Amino acid sequence: CWEFGSVKFHILTLSIVFQGISVPLFFVNLNKKGTSSYKERIRVLQMANLLYPLKGMTLLADREYVGRDWLVDLVTKFELNFIIRLSETDYKKELNEQKHSYQRLLQKIRRAKSVDVPIFMNGMRFRFIGQKIHNPENPKDDLLLLITNSNAPKTKIIERYGLRWQTE
Repeated sequence: CWEFGSVKFHILTLSIVFQGISVPLFFVNLNKKGTSSYKERIRVLQMANLLYPLKGMTLLADREYVGRDWLVDLVTKFELNFIIRLSETDYKKELNEQKHSYQRLLQKIRRAKSVDVPIFMNGMRFRFIGQKIHNPENPKDDLLLLITNSNAPKTKIIERYGLRWQTE
């Protein structure tokens, strides 16, 4: 999102990655600054789903696309797979409540070990995956934390999320 004079642009885009190239399929200008809301994201998926069969596709998304209801709806309403990057605080409470010490998980990741633990929300099972990023652009951004509903091997999930960085 950006501003041009007094006009605000926030283009929420769905793209498909084909042979390493991101091709935009559907977009909406939200006419605002800041992140999109849960309702705005659901509406975009509903509109796009009328044009393209999204069922079975994998959504790759960045840190602002989180929330219990959002994850459940991706699976139940749209039958999508997803790999979503998390901030260091997303789902911390849920992991701690489920007897996964969040601090220990982060410490393990920072010691260059990856983690892959189940996380349950709203009666659904997801996976919390973490890996250290070596030589990050921003030294404070050295962790890759993901949530997914995929059963693929952890290395494949991380590799697939790497496609997300090509879309920008």
